[in-house]
Amino acid sequence: MNFEDAVYAHSKWKARLKNHINGQEQIDDRSLASDDQCELGKWIYGDGKRHAALSAFEDLKAKHTKFHLVAASVVRGARSCSQDKALELLDPMKSEFGLAGSAVINAMRTAKALFD
Repeated sequence: MNFEDAVYAHSKWKARLKNHINGQEQIDDRSLASDDQCELGKWIYGDGKRHAALSAFEDLKAKHTKFHLVAASVVRGARSCSQDKALELLDPMKSEFGLAGSAVINAMRTAKALFD
């Protein structure tokens, strides 16, 4: 598992969601909500299971799941509010998405130190 690639992939979601809100990219919220489709999710539900007894692994899994659920909620929220209000859902300091994104990236960095 390359955790740096996973960090990069998850950090790109803000730009992708912004593009979605601006009408430049279509994102399916149901697919996005699935936390087992990205590289990190495949590792968590595959080879990463060997670390399941460690609290850092469980923390990473929980934060990764929450990130995908929150990102999907941004897609759904963008359908029901103005563009400006939808962009507020991406605020890195105040939004649930911003907090979930920071949490999963921090958990990935911890995992990298432990599992690499």
